[in-house]
Amino acid sequence: KDVPSDAPVEDMEVPDGYSVNHAPKTGWRVWLKDPAVEVSRNHPTKNAAILAARAHFQSANAVAA
Repeated sequence: KDVPSDAPVEDMEVPDGYSVNHAPKTGWRVWLKDPAVEVSRNHPTKNAAILAARAHFQSANAVAA
C-alpha cells in the first residue's frame, strides 16, 4: 500500500525479509534477514530507512521478474 513518506512510523510496513534498526555509528539501516546482508545505512530517520527498504524490495523484485 502507498504510504506518504511523512506518515507515522507505525503506519509504514517493512517488506517481508527485511529489517530496519538503528546503530550509533551508522544511523538507521536496512538489512536483509536471510542472508543477513546490510542493504543501506546512514538514513536520518526510521521512515527514510523503511522507504529505502521498500525501494530495494521493489527493484529486487523487478530484476527477478
